[in-house]
Amino acid sequence: MNSATPIVIPFCTSYRITFSPSQMQDIIYPAFIYEAKSDKNPILWAENQVAVGAARALGLLDELAELSGKPYIPYIVAATSAGAQWQFHLAYRLGNSRIFLLPLLDKPLWIRNHMERVMLLTIIHRIKTWIIQSFQQSIKERLNALVLG
Repeated sequence: MNSATPIVIPFCTSYRITFSPSQMQDIIYPAFIYEAKSDKNPILWAENQVAVGAARALGLLDELAELSGKPYIPYIVAATSAGAQWQFHLAYRLGNSRIFLLPLLDKPLWIRNHMERVMLLTIIHRIKTWIIQSFQQSIKERLNALVLG
């Protein structure tokens, strides 16, 4: 599979979870999902499983956006590994039909030496920075709009 081609999976409505507005503030909203496999399994197996987790996370974020009255296109980061091979994806949904996993790297990252480990840690640090500076703020804004009405 070409790494620039997004993986597309149909959206299942069972991933939509309904909560009352008072319960929404007590939910943990995932920004990062990770699935690992051994080096004996293809990374595609991890990508298939992380897509299911991403669909559930995006379902929570969609519902928060809808209930708060602050619409946006939610997205999260999904990481997969199979042995020493790593890949990072931007997981998002357009409309109510499909989940997209868009690769964030040109090609999978293979961790075989010190420089590649540094590269992996740099990517994870950038994801952490995005979670702290952007994702959490976006969630707080929607929760405030929900609570304050």
